[in-house]
Amino acid sequence: HIADMADGLRKFGHDVYAYEKEGVDYLSLKRTEETGLEAVPIHLTNRKIKIAFISELRMGAFQSQISMADWLYEEVFKREMVDAVICGGGMTIGQPTPTIQPDVFKGDAKNPTVLTNYVIKHFPKSVGFKTYVISSSRELQSKTKLGINLIKTIAAAREDISYMGDLERTFDIRGVRIKVISAWDDNSPKGVSYGVQKIVDNVSDEKKPHIIVACGMHKRSELPDYGAPLTIRHLLNH
Repeated sequence: HIADMADGLRKFGHDVYAYEKEGVDYLSLKRTEETGLEAVPIHLTNRKIKIAFISELRMGAFQSQISMADWLYEEVFKREMVDAVICGGGMTIGQPTPTIQPDVFKGDAKNPTVLTNYVIKHFPKSVGFKTYVISSSRELQSKTKLGINLIKTIAAAREDISYMGDLERTFDIRGVRIKVISAWDDNSPKGVSYGVQKIVDNVSDEKKPHIIVACGMHKRSELPDYGAPLTIRHLLNH
């Protein structure tokens, strides 16, 4: 199968792209405007293709629930035999800023490796399928300020994770074009319905997607005050 060939070539370090033209499936070792889409390692049979969509795990934050992510990978995704998991941004807490600093559990504004090493070690591992990740705007701040692409660095250290670009990516799965977007910055007050409508109306793809998956549509809310320093001092003094 073409997808098996793509996966085999990937294991030897090749960047493989798959595309469909006039009903025929092709592989390419070079990205062009004609191909345009990343290969997703699926078996091209008559069975249904199962894709899980996740976003905003916010690894590195106190509020991140990695035990729940582990449960999804170990129980739900295995049981459902998914072909791929797509993370539409917010895999990590991104570049720490004063606004989100109270929620930072694992991160350093001047040393992104603190966060990337943590994610590489603790993000759920998978066998038989990969997690395809796009960067959110907050994650891109590390690239802009420090020249470090968080998601690309994480993916380079994990065979079961693939970096798919920044903010958006269109996947072609058996001729069904699925556009996944990290629509807004985390906690943005813009995360309301008119934002999605505006994005849909201005999609620039030459071939319009059949499905748009909008991720990261958060509204601003007050971060919880964990009071950790006060608690620690209280314990030390007693």
